[in-house]
Amino acid sequence: MITQEMLRTILVSIGWPVLAFASIFILIKNWLFYKETKGSPFSKLAAAAHAGWLVTMYSLGLVSTFYLFRDISSLRIVFPVFVVWLITLVILLCVTMRWSTEASALHTNYLNASGEAERRTNDLNAACKRELENEKQVEQLKDEILFVAAHELRSPVSAIKWGLTTLLEDKEFNARLTTDFKEIIKNIYIHNERLGNLVSRLLNTARIERGVLSIKTESVFLSHSIREVLDEIKHLAQEQNVRVINKIENPPPVLADPTLVKEILTNLITNAIRYNVPGGSITLTARHTDAAVIVNVSDTGQGIPSEKLTDIFEKFHNISQKHTLGKEKSVGLGLYITKELVTRMGGTIRATSEVGKGSTFTFTLPRDIPPT
Repeated sequence: MITQEMLRTILVSIGWPVLAFASIFILIKNWLFYKETKGSPFSKLAAAAHAGWLVTMYSLGLVSTFYLFRDISSLRIVFPVFVVWLITLVILLCVTMRWSTEASALHTNYLNASGEAERRTNDLNAACKRELENEKQVEQLKDEILFVAAHELRSPVSAIKWGLTTLLEDKEFNARLTTDFKEIIKNIYIHNERLGNLVSRLLNTARIERGVLSIKTESVFLSHSIREVLDEIKHLAQEQNVRVINKIENPPPVLADPTLVKEILTNLITNAIRYNVPGGSITLTARHTDAAVIVNVSDTGQGIPSEKLTDIFEKFHNISQKHTLGKEKSVGLGLYITKELVTRMGGTIRATSEVGKGSTFTFTLPRDIPPT
């Protein structure tokens, strides 16, 4: 028969020393495991579990000791507490011994998996880097081919244009030609002009991509540039039955490259003609601020869907239209080049549109303000 005195003896002479020894043993095992795993999640989990068990052990021990030394004659409370305390202590020691080994093995697997994941990640990053480098080399090769092709095409196109112009201006030669033959030469001239425009755009695109586009800024009067452009494209407007209304009188001069300004205006106005409707019109307006001159090119054409307004300035982007005036098909470089030219000269460009009512392209160029 277990008496209260026996429990006191067991608890004081055996229980508490065993608990103290077990605590030291568990703490040492946890410390060694923590150092071995270098503070891994497994060691932290084990430390937290052991800490919880130790707190439980000391709590049960204190409760048992408290009741035993209060001279309570009944063992119905103290004995179950003591039994739970003893069983839990044994389980804690066994688990500590076994879990330490299993956790070390689990940590080794964790390290191996982490190392493998890191190795595969490095391999993937290296592959992506090689792929990007290859893609960059391909893009550079494409730009180089584009530049060389456009540059080499420019000379024969210019030679054909010079030859056709000479023939068309030779009155004696023209007098001996039939009407059909004159029409053939005229068509050749028109298509050669279109080819020349395409070559020019390809060459400018290649220069932009290679970063060798030459920009020589000077004071430019937009009214003069607009009159020159309108004079050059008036035949196109007449052919497509589109009226061009120029409301730009004499805005302040801008600081820009005169050749590139003409190209910007030509691209925007010819696009406004191409995407207009028969009998439509184009209106040119301008205003200025203290820092810039703002030019609007508005048309009465088909308009552009709002979701595409941010994409139309991308390279090789074509606006899907039901029909366009004229037979020339756009390759999607005009607006890309226009945006690049405007931006590189310190300006901005944007488009607003309403389907069925027309579009307005607005660009700005910095004013040429003389120093004071």
